[in-house]
Amino acid sequence: MKHLRHLIAIVSLLAVPVVKADDKPAAKAEATAAKAPDATPPVLENEDIVKNFIVQGTLKQIIGSFSTYGHPRVGDSFEIDLSNLPRRNIKFARPQTEPASEVTHSAPYIPFSAPLNIESVNLRMKGDGASKIFLSSRSETSMLRIQIWAASAEAFGEGSKIRIIIAEEHFGTILGVAEVEGLLKAHPLVPTR
Repeated sequence: MKHLRHLIAIVSLLAVPVVKADDKPAAKAEATAAKAPDATPPVLENEDIVKNFIVQGTLKQIIGSFSTYGHPRVGDSFEIDLSNLPRRNIKFARPQTEPASEVTHSAPYIPFSAPLNIESVNLRMKGDGASKIFLSSRSETSMLRIQIWAASAEAFGEGSKIRIIIAEEHFGTILGVAEVEGLLKAHPLVPTR
């Protein structure tokens, strides 16, 4: 029952509201944001900021399974370079402490049918909620969503702790959800201060 409540909480976090361009509240919000002198920066600027980082994560929990022959397991780790997103899959590494008899012949990975893209970036100021990065891969039949949370906009820096949810859907049915703990690492091409 505990896992079911946890899955329901995770799935509710995955809901990304879709607003049509002709919706009046959206148009009103855009007009208000354009007039406000201290409006949040446009998404493009936020995208440029997050492209300076590499996401490193370790799987902490998996509910369901992903459509792959190389099934990732709790303890497996991965990296995603936000400036060079993977196009076909996310590759995982098994812990070095794993016995040779436990090593599978197929390397662990999560595949997707369309290139991974930055869907949106929501950088918040300290005390104004969590900063979020939404990545997705969408095709006609399936979708992979990756949501990355940090404590604040200031937390998006070298070594910042983050939480990540990875979810795969196929024809609207959730196949697998993974909970990940990780950190942000500065891209090697970006000078650190």
